[in-house]
Amino acid sequence: MGVNMITNEDIAYIAGLFDGEGSIYYAKRKEKKKKHKGKPGYRVSNSWRINMEITMTDPMVINWVFETLKVGTVTKKPRKGLRKDGTKYLMQYRWRCTFRDAYYVCCLIWPWSHTKLEKVQQVIQHYSEEKLMEGKVVSLQDYKKLMSLNEVDLNLTDEAIDQIIDWIDDDSNPRAYGLEDYYYSGPLNNPKEYTGSRLFYTLAELKGLPAIRKIGWSIFEDNFCVFPDNILNVNINTLEMRHDMLLASMFSNMPYTDAQYILDNIPEEGFRDINDLKRAFPSYELDNGNMHIEFSSSKFTLTTSFSYEDYVSDSISKIYYGANNNSYITSRIYNGI
Repeated sequence: MGVNMITNEDIAYIAGLFDGEGSIYYAKRKEKKKKHKGKPGYRVSNSWRINMEITMTDPMVINWVFETLKVGTVTKKPRKGLRKDGTKYLMQYRWRCTFRDAYYVCCLIWPWSHTKLEKVQQVIQHYSEEKLMEGKVVSLQDYKKLMSLNEVDLNLTDEAIDQIIDWIDDDSNPRAYGLEDYYYSGPLNNPKEYTGSRLFYTLAELKGLPAIRKIGWSIFEDNFCVFPDNILNVNINTLEMRHDMLLASMFSNMPYTDAQYILDNIPEEGFRDINDLKRAFPSYELDNGNMHIEFSSSKFTLTTSFSYEDYVSDSISKIYYGANNNSYITSRIYNGI
C-alpha cells in the first residue's frame, strides 16, 4: 500500500461509487485441507474472507479508483450470453482488494458510506485493537458504568470510546465509530483541526469530539479529569457529593446511594488509608474496585485571578508534584484559552 494524498472529495466520490456499484464480503468460512506430513484424511479450519470490489462497464472510472487508492487490482470481467435484443453485453471492469487493503479503504470511506455502512464497520472492527483503551486512558468498566448510571445510550457510549481512542492514537485508521484527521480537517467539521496523537492535556479538548457533545458536556465536566500519564488513581478525600456516580462506578456492585452515604461521611481530615476507610464502612465491599483509591494527591489544579483597575486576568494551572519535592506545570490556560 503506497503513500498517497487523497482529497476528501475523492473519498466521498469513491464511497458513493461503492454504495451504488460495489459489494463487500465479510464472513468466516470453513476450509477443508489435507492433513500435514502425508497423514490420511482432511482437517477443517475456519478462516475469514474479506474482500470488496466495484464492478462497472466504464474502464476510466475503475482505473481512476485504482490509481487514486493505490491498492487492489483491476481485471476484465466478460459477461456471457446475449441481451434480449440479441446484442452482446458490454465488457465489465472490476476493481478488487482484500484483507488489510480492504480495511484501509473502509477506513477512508466510512464517514461517507450509507447503504454499505454496516459491512464497512464490520471490516474496521475486525482489525481494531480491542484492548487499546483498557488501562491506558480510562478504565472501561468505570466509564461504562458511569454512562449507564447517567442513562446514556450504550451505542453512544461506544461511539465516544472509539473517538477518544482515535484522538490519542498515532495512526490514521478509524475504529468502527471513531474519527480521524479526514473528518476533523474535512468539510463536516469547523473549525478545521487534527487529532492530538497524544494523551489529552486538558478536559476541554474532549469538547471537540462529536460523541461527547451528543452525550452532554456536564457528565464529563463533573466526573472526568485528564493528565498526560497512564496512572488511574482517584483520591477519595477530594471527592464531593456531586461525584456520587463517579464513586459508584469505581466499584462493581455499589449503587450510587451507597456512594452518596460514603461521600457525606468523609471526615474533615480525610481518610488516612484503605484500612481507615474500611473501618468507617465495615458493611461495604471496598476491595473490588476497578480503579485504585488513593488518599493523597500528586496532581493539583491551581486557579489564580489578578485584577488591576479595569483589567482582570485569570489562569488555571495543572501541577504535578513528584518525587524529591519536585513539581512542574503540565498545562496552563489563561483567560479560558
